[in-house]
Formats: sequence, structure tokens, C-alpha cells
Amino acid sequence: MGKADRNPQITATALLFINMYLETTHLNLRELLPRVGISADITMEPQVMVPLRSVISLYEIAAKKLNDETLGVVIGSMAPIGAPGVFDYTALSAPTLDIALKNWVRFHQMISDGFCLNYEIDGEECVLEWEFSDYYGPDAQFMGLAESFVASRLRHLVQDETISITGIFQHPQPERVNIYKKLIGEKLYFDEPKYQVRFPKYFLEFKPPGSEPNLYTLIEQAALAEIENRENRSDDLFRITQEISNAIKKGKVSVNIVAAEMGMSTRSLQRSLEVSGTTFSQLTDDIRKSMARRYLLETETPINEIAFLLGYSEPSVFSRAGKAWFGVAPKDYRKQG
Repeated sequence: MGKADRNPQITATALLFINMYLETTHLNLRELLPRVGISADITMEPQVMVPLRSVISLYEIAAKKLNDETLGVVIGSMAPIGAPGVFDYTALSAPTLDIALKNWVRFHQMISDGFCLNYEIDGEECVLEWEFSDYYGPDAQFMGLAESFVASRLRHLVQDETISITGIFQHPQPERVNIYKKLIGEKLYFDEPKYQVRFPKYFLEFKPPGSEPNLYTLIEQAALAEIENRENRSDDLFRITQEISNAIKKGKVSVNIVAAEMGMSTRSLQRSLEVSGTTFSQLTDDIRKSMARRYLLETETPINEIAFLLGYSEPSVFSRAGKAWFGVAPKDYRKQG
């Protein structure tokens, strides 16, 4: 089955990354998400999966709106340590850089099942190469993100800001290539047939600063379990999240209603959520919280109306929920901005 038939997914952490960047601009991520078919109320956490094609389109749209051809590489360099979840720690806690790189290949499906990542030694160089389908359309921003993320992590793993990194791209050279050089390395090649990152194999036996044998064993076990879970649950969590969001907006949300909309039994839906480490009640609460934050901080919608939009029968019920979520009543949370 081809990638286009499988509707490849990617962790919603990719949305978290671009959201961090867009908060410094005039663009609002929640307003852009529906344009690429993603709910504005999506929970941006590592365990939530969203369509890869939508995320790639989102990055391109944002770059075009901001007239910023370096958006992807800048976002990749900003990714906080540990933000991608367990996947990040499979490298950060590894015994050596060599094992860290092998773990990126071994566990990259925790990030996305829409591309292949390969690692090999070519003479005196280590090579990381992405195999990416043309199905996704323009991908300069997304692959800028990927290569910049790898470059920043390599510098962290070997604790050497001067490590010589070569970036190879399929897309044309951007006008602001100096930003690429600053964040990836001086050696850059564009309009190439492959996406690659290269660096000296001299560093392979370096021990990452976060390397710890006992922690690594636990992280590896968690990663293996997550890979198995991903294979089992496909994109069910994303679909369930979307249906819950729709049900909330219609004013009628229950596990039975959502299961019926998805054409599955109530028990099957509950099992799918259990595999994802959550429950229907918890996921619904998380979605309502996300929606409430958006309405309170990004709109001037009256409190009473927000309560109705979130499916609450009385404003007082929403007020109690707001205190549980934010520590203060909704009106006070809005004032705090």
C-alpha cells in the first residue's frame, strides 16, 4: 500500500513547535489549522497524531503569509529538549552518539509513519537521509525543520557547537541562506536529489551529556511499547478528538454519540483510548479546556456564550470547570491574558 493510501500521520508536537514560533508574529495558529483540515481545538501533545500532509501544508502556508522562507529551519533550531517526548530521550539518554543515531532510525515512526529515515557511514562521514514522497507537495519548510532539528540535537549530544555539519536539500537555495548557515552549517547544497545531513564519524563514540544506563533501559522499553501501540491504534485518537470537538459544538457529547458517528462500538472506542493512555472523560475535558482557552484569550465572546459553546447547561458549571483548569474563574483568566 502506498503512502498516499495510508494517510500518514505525524505527532502533534509539530503543531506545538510552529505555535511557539507564531506566538511571536501576527499569525494565529488556531485560525490556520482549519485551512489544512485540522481542528482548531486539537491537543498539541506527542501522543496525538495528525495528518502529515496537513502539517506540511500548514508550514508552507505560514511561511508564505509571513514572507519568511526560513521559518522551518528557525523552528527546528528552537525545539526544546524533550519536547518530542520519549523519542527525543532515546537519543539524549543513549550510551553513545552512534546508538543515539540508530535509535532515531529505529524509533522515527514515533514521530511519523510518513517517511523513512536512514543512517549509514560514507567514508569519514556519518549520513542521515530522509526518504520522502512527492505526494506531500512542497516541503521546503518541513524539511528545513527536520534538518535544523537534527543539527541542533547533534550539537547538544556531542557538546560541541563547532561540529562541521553539511545540509543537503532538494529545494532551491533560499535568498536568506545565511540563516541556514547559522543554524545548520556552512556547507549547504540545494537542488539536490536527496535530503541529507552529514557530519564527521569522529564523534560517533561521544557520550551524550544525558547518558545514563538505567534511564536508557526504561526509555528504550517505553519506546518499544509506544511503537507497538502506534501500530495498533493508527489514527483513531485523532479521529476521536475531532468527533468529540464536533459533538461539543453541537451541544451533545457522549461516548455513545461519538462512537456512533465513527461507526464503531462504544467498547471499541474506549479500548482505543485506553491504548492511547486516556479515557473519554479525560479527553473530552482536555478538549473543552483547549477550546475554553482559545475563546477566552483569542476572542471577545461573552462568558455565558462560551459556556453554551462548550456544552455546559449553566454558566456556573463552566465557572467551576474554569477554576479547576486555570486556578481562577474564566472571567479572571481572561483578564490575566
